[in-house]
Formats: sequence, structure tokens, C-alpha cells
Amino acid sequence: MELDYHIYNNEALVASLIHGVLKRTMRMNVAVAAALLPLVLDDSVCNLVENRHFALVNVLQIRKNKLLNFNDQYRDALPILINGVSVLLDLHLVSLEGESIVLLDVNTRILDVGECLRLERLVRVFFQLYQEAVRMKLSDLYRQLNIEL
Repeated sequence: MELDYHIYNNEALVASLIHGVLKRTMRMNVAVAAALLPLVLDDSVCNLVENRHFALVNVLQIRKNKLLNFNDQYRDALPILINGVSVLLDLHLVSLEGESIVLLDVNTRILDVGECLRLERLVRVFFQLYQEAVRMKLSDLYRQLNIEL
């Protein structure tokens, strides 16, 4: 993996992203978040979702060839997600309940999403894809993304 990926997509960004989405959902399934994170961190996917108003199923169909190596992207993003959630846990902003990350206080602000255009975009796209993904069977989501555990 290239070094600039970790500079551009780092734990602070992911912690802020997760916190921003949790302010809308209050609870997030960790496995779904892990599956979606590599998609959301891909600018071309964000463009598809934002500019063409594509749903998750459209993204999965159009990106089928790119999803052949998605497992590598998943494995690269997973430690960033874990570290981002750990930061939120250390700050006592979230808790873990079973397979879910739960927001503890909706009024706590680590970063105003509106202060960072990229973060604002990522929260919007992640929230949209998350709303669709939680309606899917988790095994189907992982199979369509070619994620091997």
C-alpha cells in the first residue's frame, strides 16, 4: 500500500467520519462500517454516489471489476477503522455494544463536519450507503464486495 493512502485516509479522518455518521444514526454496525469504509474512502465512488445519485446496488454493479481486489482495500482500511473507533472510545464519545458502535452524547463535538468539505462529503456518502447496507443481509454484502475473512 502506498504511504500517501495513510496520510490522506487516516485515523483522525475516520474517527471524525464515524462520529459524524453516528450523530445521524446513533448506532452503527461495525461489520457494515468496515465493509463500506474502503468504498467511501474512494473518491470515484463518492463521485458516483453524489453526482449521479447512485444507490449501493448501482455502485456494486458498476464497480464489479474493481471489486475483484476489494479484499485488499478492505484489509488496508480495517486497521484505520479500528484505530479510529479506539480514538472515539478513548475520548468516551462512543461505546461498543455487541456488534455496534453507539454514540454516547449527541451534543459532543470533535470536529464540526461543516468545517471540512471532504469530511462533510464522506459523512453524506457513508450515511447514504450505510442506510442501504443495513437493510441487506451482511453475508450478501460481504459476498458482493468479494470480502474474504
